[in-house]
Amino acid sequence: ENSQWLSTMVKTYGSSNYVRELHLYNRDTNSHLSIKENTLRNPTSSSAANGLKEEVRRPVSLNDLPTALYCLENCISPSALNSTFDNALDAAKDIDENANQTWACSNLAANGTCLSPRAAFSSVHYEVGPYVKSSELDGSGNLVIDRNHDSTPDYTETNAANRYWDGIRDSHKITYTRSGDEIYVGTITPINQLTFHTNASAEDNNKARILGQANIYAYLEGAKISNRHGHETNLVWGIWGGRLLPSSSLAQAECDKTFHDWDADTNSFDEYEYRPSWNEAQSGEVRYCTQKLRDGSVTEWYHLNVQVAPRYDLMDGTNAVTFDSPKIFNFTVPSTSDYPTEEHGKNYRLHFTGDERYGLQGIPNHRIDLMTGDAVSPAEPWANSHRWVPKFVIGNGATVNEVDSITGQETGNTFRIRPLRGQAFLKPLTKDQALTLIGGGITDIPYDTNAAIASTDNLRDLSPSGGVNSIGATPTTLLNNSPCIVDGVPATEVCTTFPAWSIAPSN
Repeated sequence: ENSQWLSTMVKTYGSSNYVRELHLYNRDTNSHLSIKENTLRNPTSSSAANGLKEEVRRPVSLNDLPTALYCLENCISPSALNSTFDNALDAAKDIDENANQTWACSNLAANGTCLSPRAAFSSVHYEVGPYVKSSELDGSGNLVIDRNHDSTPDYTETNAANRYWDGIRDSHKITYTRSGDEIYVGTITPINQLTFHTNASAEDNNKARILGQANIYAYLEGAKISNRHGHETNLVWGIWGGRLLPSSSLAQAECDKTFHDWDADTNSFDEYEYRPSWNEAQSGEVRYCTQKLRDGSVTEWYHLNVQVAPRYDLMDGTNAVTFDSPKIFNFTVPSTSDYPTEEHGKNYRLHFTGDERYGLQGIPNHRIDLMTGDAVSPAEPWANSHRWVPKFVIGNGATVNEVDSITGQETGNTFRIRPLRGQAFLKPLTKDQALTLIGGGITDIPYDTNAAIASTDNLRDLSPSGGVNSIGATPTTLLNNSPCIVDGVPATEVCTTFPAWSIAPSN
């Protein structure tokens, strides 16, 4: 009940009570639902203030993005991105070539003592966001609080750099421009493109250096990157950009002007909230608050993520093959002997990610004991003979109904299923059970340790020394640490040219 949540999920800080929001995730529509305290206290209200906040997330093609987007925090700088990766790749090369270097230490003594700890690499983000900047501190590094602007500090805060303080001036926002499927900061010039750059110098050619590594993840594993708030993250996870707002959403992000700050009329409450170290002109500049993105005021935004992994396209001639986008299906379990009786008639939402390797996700699992073939309660201790397996495999030709990822309603499209994989286990039998199944009155199961193959005429030697049956010499030319094979025959040269239908690397 609402009353139970309100009385249980609450913390008291001084004289204030904080009630935790209720967060729900709808896997069928990939959406999040936030229910605030106001909503729980006013469940019959239809006002926006007492409403629910639903956040729907879905992948968007770069070509479908607005041509102008604005960033208020965690805004990726193309130049900083390439400078940081250039330094990280240099360090990776040094670590690869020197046993006395690691990602944690750039100079190890013979006894293993670190003589020079390696610092995290510089942030790739602009110095923009809802936090106190070093430029806003006084000469002693303190934040001066002077709410009545009389040049006499009310008090000062030490160690205030990077402290959260909402509010971003319009002149500080970062503008991104989309041109085709490319993203730029500022003017549309190669140096401003948000990507790994290709420069004339081989040492500064980040794109080529990344693609030149057979395992870029292992090469950069351990590299740390700092952000504007003093935290560190693994560089190989990719660079996560802040939310990008179209112009309509930017207007929705404007901070509330319900405060009294510089106005001489003390009864006037039509200004932005006080912000230390800003003069009157700066304080009066159009200001945006990231809180507006969290409370539901902003209705649309985008994220960009820059990753170090190369992309591989399946080519049809000179054109990249387009794969199906992720889909959601409804599946009703048929009431047949092919499915467990307790599952008959149940409905499941199944997810196809767009990659057939992972199949349809959402089929229920249960734990079984391979020694007995029986299901095991999740409460039982885990044993080496236990496995988590699907409760059933969808039969060949079974139908599923497509579901719209936004509305959650069926589209009317029906798909037939062809199972590509599954798990089947042979249930162990006791000796007596086996004798009963064999029948014939036998009393033992013989096992001849001296049995020999009567004739070797049907055996074929396929090894390099197998004569006419040999498939050839063991390949010595490798591609990505694997033998280079074309149509089942070992190639005599390095595979650098691919047929048009094959997987080829793309920039």
